[in-house]
Amino acid sequence: MKTILFICLLAAVFADPRATFLSRIVNGQEAEPNEFPWQVSLQYWSEANLRYSHICGAVVLNETHILTAAHCVEHDPTVSKYDIVAGEHNLNIQSGNEQHRRLSVITMHDEYTSSGGYNNDIAVLTLSSNLMLSPTIVEKATLPEESTQTFTGKTCQISGWGRTVANEALPDVLQKANTSVITHSDCRGRLGITGLLYLNRGDSGGPLVCKVEVDGKSTWVLAGVTSWGLADCPVGSPSVYARVSTYIPWIWGSNVILR
Repeated sequence: MKTILFICLLAAVFADPRATFLSRIVNGQEAEPNEFPWQVSLQYWSEANLRYSHICGAVVLNETHILTAAHCVEHDPTVSKYDIVAGEHNLNIQSGNEQHRRLSVITMHDEYTSSGGYNNDIAVLTLSSNLMLSPTIVEKATLPEESTQTFTGKTCQISGWGRTVANEALPDVLQKANTSVITHSDCRGRLGITGLLYLNRGDSGGPLVCKVEVDGKSTWVLAGVTSWGLADCPVGSPSVYARVSTYIPWIWGSNVILR
C-alpha cells in the first residue's frame, strides 16, 4: 500500500525561524523517464568540487523562464553560479535529453522573507537562451487559473531528487510520491506555529501537480512549489508548498514578464 503524504498549500507561510536544511521525498519511488517533463534540476557551482551540483528543483514556465523557491537562490544572486538542467532524470547519467541553460536574471518575490517564516517563497529565473520544448521531454507546466483554488481532495504528486529515507544520500534518479492536499485549518493543527523546521533542500522549488479538468480534459496542473516542513518528518505531519494560484498576478506582472 502506498503512503499518502499530507500537503499544505499556503501563500502567507507561518514558520519558526530556526530552520535546518534537509531534503526528503518520504516513501518516494523512482519516476519513469520523461514522466515529469516540466521538472528541472537547479544546480550550483561548487568551488570545492569544481562542478555544478543539484541543490533544488524547479519548474518550466515557458521557453525562457523557470519557477523555483526563493530560498533556493537567496544565498547567492550571482547568475553565473547556476546551471539549469531540463529533461534531467538521472543526475549522474547523460541520456541525451538534457538541456543545460545559464541564467540572466534572478527575480525573487519582493515580499519574500526568511526571517520569522518563509513568506512568499517563490522566484522566477530568466534563462539566457531558450529551451527547446517538446510534449514528452521538456514541456512547460500548466498553470492554475488566477484564483484561490486550494486543490483540497485532488489527486496530486510531488517529484524531486530529495532523500527517500532519512540520513541517506540524495538519489541520482528522479523520485515521485502521491500526496493529499489538506485544508489550512488542518495544516495549522498538524504543524503548530512552533517547532524546528526543515527546508526541503534537494526537493525545494520543485513541483506539486494536481489532476484537474481543464477544457474538459484531465490535466496535471502546477498547484504548488516546495517550501518547507517539520524536522524529522514525523508521521502525519504535512509539507508546505507555496500556492501557485496566489502568485499568478505576480508571475504575469510587470516585474516578471512571461508573455
